[in-house]
Amino acid sequence: MADSFFAAKHPPEYRLHKYWARKPHNVVADFLRALVPPGGAVLDPFCGSGVVLAEARALGLCATGIDLNPAAALISRVTADPPDPAAFFPALDAFLAEAHATLEPLYRLPDGDMVRYCVHAMRVTCPGCGRDVRADEPRGRRRACPTCGLRLRFNVQTLAGTDVIAVITADGLRRADAETLEHQNGMAYNPVGTQHAVSLSPDDSFLPNPRILAFDGLHVADLFTPRALEAACLLRKFAAENPTLLALFSAVLAGLSRLIAYRDGLTGGGPAWSVPGFWVAPIHIEHNPLPLLESWARRYRIGVARLWDRLRDGPPVEVIRGAAQDALRDLVRRGESFDLVFFDPPYGDSVPYLEFSALWNAFLRERADPDREIVVSDRAAHPSGWVEYEARLAETVRLCEGVLRPGGAVLVTFNNLDGRAWSALLRALHGAGLRCESAHYVAPAVISAKAQFAPDGSYQGDFWCVFRRGPLPDVPAREWPVLLHAAIPSDADDPQRRRRLALRALLLANLPAEAVLRCESRG
Repeated sequence: MADSFFAAKHPPEYRLHKYWARKPHNVVADFLRALVPPGGAVLDPFCGSGVVLAEARALGLCATGIDLNPAAALISRVTADPPDPAAFFPALDAFLAEAHATLEPLYRLPDGDMVRYCVHAMRVTCPGCGRDVRADEPRGRRRACPTCGLRLRFNVQTLAGTDVIAVITADGLRRADAETLEHQNGMAYNPVGTQHAVSLSPDDSFLPNPRILAFDGLHVADLFTPRALEAACLLRKFAAENPTLLALFSAVLAGLSRLIAYRDGLTGGGPAWSVPGFWVAPIHIEHNPLPLLESWARRYRIGVARLWDRLRDGPPVEVIRGAAQDALRDLVRRGESFDLVFFDPPYGDSVPYLEFSALWNAFLRERADPDREIVVSDRAAHPSGWVEYEARLAETVRLCEGVLRPGGAVLVTFNNLDGRAWSALLRALHGAGLRCESAHYVAPAVISAKAQFAPDGSYQGDFWCVFRRGPLPDVPAREWPVLLHAAIPSDADDPQRRRRLALRALLLANLPAEAVLRCESRG
């Protein structure tokens, strides 16, 4: 296989949800063809959005996926085991019809026009003079009280309420006349004509964590206007327990929340949840759910049909919802074994999957145990540091090695700028008697905005490394710098490229985990 691959953009069948870190399907398929015999079996203990499971099934391979996150398990099941369009499309039509009949009155203006967006401005009470101040009143970055000059904080924690300050109709017109605003303020906070259906899990609170902007006492319901919460609860009710409709509903949820900032008059690419955390902008959007629902429904019609055409004749797929360690022990008890383990663990502290998924899981009425998550997190409750991360990673790798068939392989995908993450991973792999046979760098199809703005401070792409059982070489520590220096051409002045070449050389030489930390400390 080549030393470097380029990922293709996700096709429609893998755009059913905006779940994070979806692996490129074309690269997945290439590795499956190369590493798994015909009719073989694949295990993905962190299956995420199910791309590996679907590609395995398309190749006629048996596939088992595991994920602690309820939202991920749901998306994986829908992706790898799609419904027959002949049955799903009528259910989708009925779902949309019920949504339109129930929700249209909530977003119709008195003159018959339909609301597309409402622009909301936060109100906070000034602690200095007691005046209610709206977010569009103060000028400049300081956001001071117009009366007493005290600096104000506009966020969910200080929120006294919001006012609708503009309405964008379905035909793109902006309306800010007093009658329209009065009507929409009333509807946003006192929706009428529906029966409220509380569909959240009994505990919809977030784990306090400043990194994701979640404070103690923040609830999922706080991220919605009363009207949007009413609409979301009704849509959840209409989806019932149909897995594909639930996946569609969860894909729409973020767009219904207050997490959509109002920027540049919505001329810069449309509304989206773009901040890595639960930040509500002082001026934000309340979105009519029906256009969002129709847009995602079109995606589902195309994606489900394509998945069905590709996968309907493949072997069945099993998706297990639970901690990887627990599920792997159960697979050992069942006597299951696999030709390939696709090992794509959480990347240290890079993405707090369970915490980000709280928005979806609250409406799915599911809550995963954060104490079973393999992650580094400084959340106030259920913290997990590097020691816990390494121990849980080591246990999981050991269990994966235990279900590996003779001659089988572990395909590891990983990247991180923190040497502690690489060190933990290598200790786990080497400790289980696995050695690196090949290492490939896969460039991303699309470089994230974060990586573009901070090219030296954000990793791009992943390493894809094949590990098999075998003895590890004993390379003296004094030879590590020489080996790594030889792997970097003298004209390689790009820091990202130099780091990739050094990491690849380290992996291929099967140097111990300490080599990563030593090289990081020496630059």
